[in-house]
Amino acid sequence: MSHKPIRMCVVCQKREEKNKLLRFTFKDGHLLWDKKMRLGGRGAYVCQNVECLEKLKNSKMVKRLSHSLRRNVLLGEVEALLAQLRKEEVF
Repeated sequence: MSHKPIRMCVVCQKREEKNKLLRFTFKDGHLLWDKKMRLGGRGAYVCQNVECLEKLKNSKMVKRLSHSLRRNVLLGEVEALLAQLRKEEVF
């Protein structure tokens, strides 16, 4: 049996297999969805469900995301990222 990496959702703090979560990271000063989970640097994980993704708009969750990424994340960046995810029909 092979090892499957476990990560924790920033929003609900539920532990899941890495491939069942969405990974967010910073690249060139911009918050990005790391679709292939291969970008370097610190990442933060969020469950791939509407509840957790919608809760990311909450200022407390933006703070958690900032803490996980060790970067200052603005609410506008999160909203833009969620709009992109909706456009790509991720949720």
